[in-house]
Amino acid sequence: MKIFIGPREIAGFYKNLSSGFSKLGLTNEFFEIHPHKFSYDGGKSNTINLKIYRYLLGVTQSKTFEKHTIIKGILLKLAFVPLIIWAAKCFFSFDVFIFSYGDSLLPKNYDLRWYKRCGKKVIAILGHGSEIRPPYADGSLYDTNLGGFSTTQIYNRTQDNRQTVTNFEKYADYIIAAPFNSQFLSKPFINWAEIGIPFEVEKINIQSMPKDNSNQKLRFLHAPSNTYVKGTKVIRNSIDEIRKAGYQLEYVEIKGQPFATVLKEIEKSDVIIDQVYSDVFLAGLATEAASKGKPSITGGQRLDYLRRFVSNDMIPPFIETTPESLTETLKAIIEGKIDHAKVGIQANKYLAKEVRPEKVAKKIYDLILDKPDKNWFLDPYSITYVHGVGQRPEVTKENIRNLVDKFGDDALGLNHNLKLKNAFLEFARS
Repeated sequence: MKIFIGPREIAGFYKNLSSGFSKLGLTNEFFEIHPHKFSYDGGKSNTINLKIYRYLLGVTQSKTFEKHTIIKGILLKLAFVPLIIWAAKCFFSFDVFIFSYGDSLLPKNYDLRWYKRCGKKVIAILGHGSEIRPPYADGSLYDTNLGGFSTTQIYNRTQDNRQTVTNFEKYADYIIAAPFNSQFLSKPFINWAEIGIPFEVEKINIQSMPKDNSNQKLRFLHAPSNTYVKGTKVIRNSIDEIRKAGYQLEYVEIKGQPFATVLKEIEKSDVIIDQVYSDVFLAGLATEAASKGKPSITGGQRLDYLRRFVSNDMIPPFIETTPESLTETLKAIIEGKIDHAKVGIQANKYLAKEVRPEKVAKKIYDLILDKPDKNWFLDPYSITYVHGVGQRPEVTKENIRNLVDKFGDDALGLNHNLKLKNAFLEFARS
């Protein structure tokens, strides 16, 4: 059995998954069509066909051909020749395909229909977020330089995400998705929260800090990949508030840095402020922090509701807050009312026990063998979550109202789940 992993990296997930399979003695290869901008250095991206594809694609996107649409079109078609050759080689070389972020080997999943016909196993990991989340409830689509999507763009992206779900529900053997981004799914799926994010970590011994930290200047780190979706403005405001109230702390903010740089900053910090509009307990940065024994603050609008869909063993230790209560949470940490060091130690132990790469890989291997734990399955119709991620509720509500006004309520893409559709409409009116 030979396992393909790719073709996109997300926060080191697939590099670690590949490592887990290797530790189990399973032959696998991880490919990236486009190398990750934060340099996780895990996937193969320098095969001759992928290099030619990226080069030709880059040429078509250069300013030279902005006005030469015919030549640009010819080059774009030529660019797909090496990609198709690479895809064909992969198709005939591997038995199992683990696809990331709604991608397969070819654009728009044109290749998906052939896997099952030829006896290949397909597992789609769709839990990262924006690949299938309703765009009208997705703050990560906001560009800090260009602004948010127009209503028409949101509509088009909604149709694209719905099509991605349709493609994989039709052709994949299993879909792994997160409870709070499963709105477009219509079939039972594997609960990402029960599988875990693979992460290599060594147990560490850190002495818990005294509960009275009022005289100790703590270092808080915020390292947003997207300042809008992470709620950086809310975080900055809270920091300003507690400073004005006389609390002493060091606040460090870094943006767009390579993975290695972020890890160094984590090691120098006491507490990591991850985000305030999250729909998961422990995202990528918070997981990286836990690997170093550092606690993370994660804020969300319905994290209490998320707990209903996750077994106790798979809920990681973290400091929970909401956008409205972040200031009080920070005060409680500085005053020693929250033992942040203890949370960091517990989070590290959680990673070492539950999400080592080989343990996560073993669970996915069980899927390959068609031996899943029955408790991993979730029914999408059992979840009614409307708050989305990465933005204030008022923004989500406005997006929904604009979408419905312009295109009708069918534009929400939820006709398969009328209970959820009505919940979104009611939320928008509230």
